[in-house]
Formats: sequence, structure tokens, C-alpha cells
Amino acid sequence: MKSLSLRTLFAALVLAAGSTFADSDDPILKQAAERCAQFENEVKDMHMVQTMKSYVADSEIIFEQSVYTKGKKSRVEMKMPLEGFEGGHGEGTVETIMVNDGTNAWVISPFGGKKQLSQEEAERSEPSRNCWGYFPDNAKVTGSEIVQGRDCHIVELLEDGVTTRLWLDKRNFIPVKGETTDSTNTEHFRWAHSDFHSIHGDWEYPYTTQMYDGDSLAATMTVTALDVNQGLSDSLFDPEKVQVQPLDLENLMQMLGADTSADSTRK
Repeated sequence: MKSLSLRTLFAALVLAAGSTFADSDDPILKQAAERCAQFENEVKDMHMVQTMKSYVADSEIIFEQSVYTKGKKSRVEMKMPLEGFEGGHGEGTVETIMVNDGTNAWVISPFGGKKQLSQEEAERSEPSRNCWGYFPDNAKVTGSEIVQGRDCHIVELLEDGVTTRLWLDKRNFIPVKGETTDSTNTEHFRWAHSDFHSIHGDWEYPYTTQMYDGDSLAATMTVTALDVNQGLSDSLFDPEKVQVQPLDLENLMQMLGADTSADSTRK
């Protein structure tokens, strides 16, 4: 199986649901953007817990993340086992938190401390908001197709040399699947949502997302808990109030040393 970088993984997650708005003359795309705005108006905040399985080389890495959203603000708390990092083995997890206060975004980790992200990095790390409301001028509806029993519009858009195709449910404009291909046709990523649950009124959310790098399954994301309109505090999205658990460097070095010795013995 192909190796999936964290950057590619986050890019795939962002593809799973856009949240930026743009005007479109196409009545279908205009409806989709309006529907996305309606979702953010009715679902004031959301908290969900997800389990992700990432398939790297011949191994499977499982980690958990908690996602908080409130309007344009977001917070993602990711706990990854040490084996998720190059050279990392043994027990224990490393926590990384990404927080967006609605204007700027930061990543806080025990490795790099607190780092403000560029606008491009911030947009790429935005979590799923269950709608797609971003359509550049070249976006167009190219057809329709039944996907998982859902009658979907097929929307195609081109940006920065990358072609994106989306399948949006005609009834509620929820993204059901999507794919991206670069200009040289050498990189092809796709994702598919399934196991939709009702979360508030007529709104649904996919509890399972599968992401593919070419023909290889790269990651599977499963929602284990989801709550909306709980009155999340703004302090959750204040980078000055974010704390991550520091690494036990002594224990980490011992584990790395033990693993190096084991590798030498096997050789």
C-alpha cells in the first residue's frame, strides 16, 4: 500500500467538506452555497470525536481526534501514537492541537511549540463542516449520477492546476464523494462518505469517510460521537489558552534506544 503523508492526509480531509463561500451564476451552485450558509446558521456549534486509521506502507496507524467548530472558529485535537512518527515505537501518544480563532490559525505541539499558520496552511487544515459552498468562476455542473442510492449533481472545478470533481446530493447538497487530479494526471486522490446520520432537523452527517491515494486505501475516518448546539465557549478557540501535554523525553529516548537495539539484534 502507498505511504500517505500527513500533509496529503489533511488535504484529503479538507476535500471532504468545503466551508468557504463564493458567488456563482449557476442556479444549482448558488443553491449549494445558500444551503451551506443555512447549515452554518442553524448549527451554531459542533463537537465530534473521530477515530482515524491511516495505512502507511504495510502498517496501520490508529489515532483519535476531537473536533470543535463554532461559526468560523475551529479546534482540532489530535492524539497520535508514537509509531505514527518516523522512528517512533512503543506506547504513548503525542498530542497536536490546531486552533482557528476565526481570523488566524495556529498549531501547538510538544515538538514545535506554538506556530501561526499561513493563510494557505490555515485553509488546508480547516475541519469538515458538512457542506460545500466554494465554487470558483470555472465551476460547472457536468451531469448527474446515483451514488449510494443518492441522486447527485456532478460538479467540476479547476484551481491551481488541480481538477476537483464533486458529487452533491440533489436533495440537500451534502457532498457524497469527490476526487482530485493534478495537471499531469500523476496524482489522484478520492474520498467517499457513507453511514449518514441525522444530527439536527433535516441535516445529516457522514459517520464514515474513506480516502484513497490512487487505487490504494489511504485512510478511514469514523465518527464515534457528535453533538451540536451545545453552547461551546469561545475560550476553546483562544490560542493563548491552549495547552498540550509535554513529551516525556527521557521515556521517549529509552523507547527509541530499545527499538534500535532490537533492530540491531535482528540483523
